Amino acid sequence: MLLLPKILTIGAGLLSSCWADPTPSLQNTKREAIDNFIATESPVALQGVLNNVGANGGKVPGAASGVVVASPSQSNPDYFYSWTRDSALTFKMLVDTFIAGNFGLQSEIENYISAQARIQTVSNPSGGLSTGGLGEPKFEVNETAFTGPWGRPQRDGPALRATALIAYSKWLIANGYTSTVSTITWPILQNDLAYVEKYWNQTGFDLWEEVDGSSFFTLAVQHRALVEGNSLAQQIQQSCSGCASQAPQILCFLQSFWNGGSILANINDNNGRSGKDANTLLGSIHTFDPAANCDDSTFQPCSAKALANHKVLTDSFRSIYAINSGIAEGTAIAVGRYPEDVYQGGNP
Repeated sequence: MLLLPKILTIGAGLLSSCWADPTPSLQNTKREAIDNFIATESPVALQGVLNNVGANGGKVPGAASGVVVASPSQSNPDYFYSWTRDSALTFKMLVDTFIAGNFGLQSEIENYISAQARIQTVSNPSGGLSTGGLGEPKFEVNETAFTGPWGRPQRDGPALRATALIAYSKWLIANGYTSTVSTITWPILQNDLAYVEKYWNQTGFDLWEEVDGSSFFTLAVQHRALVEGNSLAQQIQQSCSGCASQAPQILCFLQSFWNGGSILANINDNNGRSGKDANTLLGSIHTFDPAANCDDSTFQPCSAKALANHKVLTDSFRSIYAINSGIAEGTAIAVGRYPEDVYQGGNP
């Protein structure tokens, strides 16, 4: 009498396996396709980056050794300059790639460090080495000052450069080259960290070079630089008292950008914008800390605040981009810098 229920149970199990949910296999197929693309594209993209780094970059004749050129384009728009921010972000990626095993990049990293040591000393419209000059946004590709009108100062550059150099310094220490850090990278880092300590609570232009105020992105990367700078100083028996005292102050001020539903891109400004801006997404990404879990105070990418902000910003582009027409809410769409953008023709 118990045989029939057992047969029915077994049959139900077999039927269930025959009609299994196909979603996991489809997801695996998509993931495999993405992984294959990344594997194929990575060396192409890396070479594209190196083509824009002097002195051997094929796209940037005339650029000094270790200098990152924003673009070979010299008209409409003219981007044939070296931005401190862009250069630092580029070399943070190259340092990470080097640490992951591409040791052929070390000479490029060393050239960058030498170039930045020289550029730090170049007097420019923002000042000199100890009088605010590290906040100068961009330089000529031959390491001389750009003296034309521009949105200056921009205070994220020194912090981002410090982060790139700290990452390389940590690798040097782990591989027995602590003396190199103490004598070469640390003096350059000290200049940048001292700048952040002194100027973090003063306004400046944002990463889009348009808004003069207090920028979420700038403050977020400044906080990271001081925290990591203090840790590195302890590793090499140095002191960064300003790092330790100012980092908590920056973190406290960062909370001012949360408006209860999203992160404001800029405060202490008067630009008339909504405050919805990819500035905030980039701030979370470039301060990602695997050890911080989903911390709200540092707006980690997986935190409730960062995720809420992501949705608010994404939704702001649903109605203004024609390419997003008809795409259901909750589905990925194309996004831009900020909804009010008009640069180079503005939104598509």
